[in-house]
Amino acid sequence: MFIFLRLILAHLIGDFPLQFNKVHALKHKGFWGHLPHIFIIMLCFVALSLPFLNIPEMWAFILFIGVTHLVQDWIKIRFCSKKGFAFISYMLDQILHLSLIASVFLTELRYLNPVLIHDNAYDIYYNDTYILIFITMITITYNGHYMILMFKKDYIDENTSYSTFEKYYGMIERALAFIIFLYSPIFLIILPLIFLFRIVLYLISKKRLSVEKQFCAPLDISLSAGLSIIAGIIARSVLF
Repeated sequence: MFIFLRLILAHLIGDFPLQFNKVHALKHKGFWGHLPHIFIIMLCFVALSLPFLNIPEMWAFILFIGVTHLVQDWIKIRFCSKKGFAFISYMLDQILHLSLIASVFLTELRYLNPVLIHDNAYDIYYNDTYILIFITMITITYNGHYMILMFKKDYIDENTSYSTFEKYYGMIERALAFIIFLYSPIFLIILPLIFLFRIVLYLISKKRLSVEKQFCAPLDISLSAGLSIIAGIIARSVLF
């Protein structure tokens, strides 16, 4: 479980925060356009496996998930980008990525244990609680944005789009709501205020911020709040 969690975090970092718009655009130009993204993904795998790079099996597994990620992304863009299937293909794509990483349990790497290093620089890396929180935060922020976007494109309005402000506001909102749900004893009072603030912000700043009415629509608020609360429930059951 130890190395599995770090590989999941590496995947999420490489597939979301570090998949910049230009990197993503290259993937649509052909097979070789996927290479910059795969290079970033594999660097993340290496970085999150750093204490175990002296093990040949670790390098072999990193190469395996890098190559399968490349093939999977190429297939998705080449054959699975049809309208009406964006949400389903997106969810299946992420499930398959995680399943391939989970194949680490079929290898000897599953027996890797934390190395006891008395250095504060490694405290976060060896703390499963921090790693799980980082995984959840990326899942509900970056991943959550694309889940909501693809869901609305397929089932609500295929022309759905979000401005840069709307995208990052939603991400910060979900991250804040998740942390409050996880740690605040009065989250039932604070959470409604966080999501209702969207309406206030829209009413006083809609022209200056150039946000659409969907920003404060019940559906968008419900989807954003739902992701935060579900993630909070799961995290509380695992961590406490």
